Formats: sequence, C-alpha cells, structure tokens
Amino acid sequence: MNLGSESGSSEKTFHYTKSSLVKTVLAKYQSVLVLVSVPIFGWLLFLRDMETTDPESIWDESTAKCAFVLFVMACYWSTQAVPLAVTSLLPIFAFPFLHIPNSEQITKTISNSYMDPIIFLFMGGLIVALAIEEYNIHKRIALFILSKMGAKPAKLMFGFMTITALLSMWISNTATTALMIPIVTAVHSQLFCSNDSNDDSEESSKEENDKFVKKGDFDEAYKSLVAKALLLSVAYGANIGGIGTTIGTPTNLILLKQANYEETLGFTDWMLFAVPLVVVCLLICWVILVWSFLGLPAVKDAFKTADKSESSKISSVFSSQLKDMGRMGYSEKLVSIYFVCTAILWMTRKIGTKHGWGRVESWELSQPNDSTTAMLIAFLLMVTPNKPNFFNWFFKGGRKFEKEIPDLAPPLLSWKMVQKRLAWDVIILLGGGFALAKMCSETGLSEVMGQTIGDWTKSTSPALTVLIATAGVSLTTGFTSNVSTAQIFLPILHKLANSREGINPEDIMIPSAIACSFAFILPISTPPNAIAFSTGKLRTIDLIKAGGILNIVLVVLTWAYTFYTPILSSVFDFGGDALKSGLGLEGFNVTDGNVTAGV
Repeated sequence: MNLGSESGSSEKTFHYTKSSLVKTVLAKYQSVLVLVSVPIFGWLLFLRDMETTDPESIWDESTAKCAFVLFVMACYWSTQAVPLAVTSLLPIFAFPFLHIPNSEQITKTISNSYMDPIIFLFMGGLIVALAIEEYNIHKRIALFILSKMGAKPAKLMFGFMTITALLSMWISNTATTALMIPIVTAVHSQLFCSNDSNDDSEESSKEENDKFVKKGDFDEAYKSLVAKALLLSVAYGANIGGIGTTIGTPTNLILLKQANYEETLGFTDWMLFAVPLVVVCLLICWVILVWSFLGLPAVKDAFKTADKSESSKISSVFSSQLKDMGRMGYSEKLVSIYFVCTAILWMTRKIGTKHGWGRVESWELSQPNDSTTAMLIAFLLMVTPNKPNFFNWFFKGGRKFEKEIPDLAPPLLSWKMVQKRLAWDVIILLGGGFALAKMCSETGLSEVMGQTIGDWTKSTSPALTVLIATAGVSLTTGFTSNVSTAQIFLPILHKLANSREGINPEDIMIPSAIACSFAFILPISTPPNAIAFSTGKLRTIDLIKAGGILNIVLVVLTWAYTFYTPILSSVFDFGGDALKSGLGLEGFNVTDGNVTAGV
C-alpha cells in the first residue's frame, strides 16, 4: 500500500484561471495589499517632490512628511486593514524616522500625547463603567424603567431608547447596546409567543398575541418589522445618548482636547448644551423609526391609553426579571454610591464663573479637572473591599465569641479584571489621534489644510460652511470609525474657523463633533449598529432606509441648534472669561456671546 500516494490523493486540488487567481488573491490578501500600497502611494503624493517653487507657500518639508503620515493613518483607519489601535501606534516611530525639521524633542512630544489628562478621564470613566456592569447596576435601572412602560411596540421602542440613551451617557455605547440587545430579544419573544408544536397551540398563541400587539393580523412580516424597530431603537439610542455628557463618547473628549475646552467647557456646561439636543434627537429618531417600520398610525396609537391587562402582562416580564435579581447587596450599594459621587463631583467641580469645589481657595487645590475625579473613584473601586468582613466580625459577634479574624475581602474591582476588560484599544486610539493632531499643529499642516478648505468655501456664507462641514463629517463617520473621523477633522476645522470671518471655532467644531455620533447608515458605522446587526434580524437596507433619513434630519437640526440658537453662547458665557483662553482669543473681548476684536 502506498501511503504517500493515498495521502496525496486525499488533498483537495484547485485549478485557477488567471482572472480567478487574481480575484482570489485580492480577496484573501487585500489587507496586505492596502498595507503595502498605501505608503507607496503616499510617498508618490507627498514625499517624492516635497519642495515648492512658490516662496509665499507655507507648504514645506515638514508639512509634506506630516501629510504623508496623516494619509497613511487615515487610509489604515478607514479600511481597517490594520487594527485601529495598531495604526494609532504609528506616530511613535513614523515621525522620528522621517526626521521632521525644526521639531525638537519630537519623541517626548508624541509620547506625552498618549498620557494626556483626557486619556485618564476616559480610562477612569471606563473603570467606573466596568464596576456598574460587574454588579449589574445598569441592568437594575433598565428593568425598573422598562417595567413601567406599556405593551405597544412603539411605546416599548420609546422606553428602550430612553433607558439606552441614559445609560450611554455614563457607560460606553458598546456596553450599553450589549446589555440592552438581549433584553430586546426577550421582550420581542414575549410579544410574539408563538408555539410551533401544533396547530391548536399556534391558534391559541395567536389569540394570546392579539392581546399584546395591536395589529390586525399576526404574521411573520409584522413580527420581523417590530424586531427591526426595537433593535435599531437601541443602537440609535446609544449613539445619540453618548452626546449628552463629555464622557459619553470619545469624540466629545477629543473635542475638548483639540479645542482646548477642558477648562472652558465643564461637565455641567456640556450637559446644559447637549441634553436638550439629545432629547429632541431621541424624539425625532423615535418618530422616524416608528414611521419607517410600523407606519405613521403607530405613532398616534402610542399615545392612546393602553388596556391595563396588556400593559400589566408585558410589564410583569420586566418586574419578574428585576425581582429575580434579588435585593441589592453591600457591594451593589457601594458601587451605586461611588457612581453617584462621581456624577456629583463631575457636575459640581465648576459652577458658573466662581463657584464649585474645584475653586474653593481654602482647600488650596492645584487646578483639579474631571480626570482627577475619574481616577480618584477608579482608585477607590480597586481598593475598597466588596464585603465588610472585619466590620461584621467586630460588631456582629465574631469578637465576642472569640472567632478567628476573617481575611480581607477582595476589592470591588480587581486589577486583573480591569486589565482584561478595559478597552485598551480605544485608549491607544485616542492617544494616537492626539499625537497626530499635535504633529499636524507643530508642522503647520493643520494651517495649510484649514486655509485650503477656507479658500474652497470662501464664497459660501458662514452658516453654509458650518452645514457643509457638519454634513461632511456625518457622511465620513458612516464609513469609518467615529473616533478617527474626529481625530482627523476637528483640528482641520479649528484652523478653518481661525481663517474665516464670522465663524467662531465652537460654531463649527461642536456640531461637527456631535455629527461624529450620527453613524446610522451602515452596520460597520459604529459598534452599536454592528451588535444590533449581529442578531441576524436586520439587513443593511434597513439601516440605510431609516438611518439615511435620520442622518439628514439630525445634521440639519444640530447645525440649526448650534448656529442659530443662543444656547451655545449662553453656555460659554456660563463659563465666563475662560472662553478667551479656551479659544486662544486672549486679544479679544467676549460680550453677550459675540466675539469682537479688542483694542
């Protein structure tokens, strides 16, 4: 017996034509193709001929080399041929190797960007969110609120959107969506409790479902539409809700850093501006989703008084799940207290122009910021025992009956768990973006791009320029990471605002940063979309149909809200004279929300 021949004959053989070979190689090795071709193309564009013949041009060798790095990182971020976090490490070695002229201590400058206070604010917020998830505080809140909602699909959608938005203000959009999607699936199953075992049970199931769903016929098509509407209400609610706080989404933190708003725009200031916008966006999103999947009559039907028997049955599902969780234990209560303290400290650090715990002169604090609070609470979560063992031994009979002193209980959060579950990739992504933005500023590339875009939009009004920028960012974030979109566009828009009359930096940067969260049209646009899509109940066309309309409406709404209403200037006035330093306008006067040249 020829074993070698037998082994060889068992292998599957493939015969490729020239065209099929090329297609297969391109399909399987497209990431390698992008990895290699992008730097080559970038070299041809920017590095092959770096000199300019125009003596008045601000384009030089430094800006050309920085443009090369920006081009490579933008392509890698957009195509994800390389993981986002890996691409974000490029500045650490790319800029020193390229030898940027007139740039001293470049490695130190870049490395410091990865340890920015905004990074620690985000890290601390993530650690607090991990504690909330670890002890199911968010699930208790979600089940409590949902137990108060009715049985109608449109009303349930509103309930899911509200709780998802509230949670995503404090924990990551991805974590919020991952929590809510299983609950949505369970609720949808309860709404349509079909039993496929026999026809009799199926008929009784239809009668039962008529009590739940106010729709004439119980059919698979309607069941599918309700599922799609519920899933997208969670995904879109998470995207919108993150706008509400500075820590709700990384793009808000990027805005604070890129525009130097860390001191100008406090936690409470941002909420005063953003929460009303979130509320309106949620209402519009709800109407569009209900209209797209359930029909316009369902919007009106949601406001009608529901049958108590219907409402009580679906509410009992949530109440039962909440009851099954039992009473809150010591550790859950302690985490809740820390969470409330975090929110209070964030909101009271700066109150108006003079007040807040961060400004108490007798305390002699050294300019604490929101990252100070975040890291303080994160530290306490990792050192506070999750059970009061010694307290119980000392006061509840252990000492009296001469029992052995108990061991110290483990902390609420262990470092190993934090190390394993913390989103280090997003942290590195933020740092890489900050480093890239810093180098764009140092080499003058941001100024070049700002002036170029300013020349393109010179003939347009300031309002139209802001609308174009907001719409462009929203369109881009539909195909790329919202974090990378913010990292690339916000510094450019800052320079554009400085080069155009009639546009303050906040007028164009804030709506554009918010537009980074309007990623509704594709499953890859944002992790919440991808999580909802992974259930297998959505098609890409479903997101395009509802998300496309929503994108357009919310972009126009955000543009009008920031550019034409007085709320933005009022919020900045609430921060007082810090507006001047925050915008780099020390030579200007700020009165009544308007910026005028100082003498």
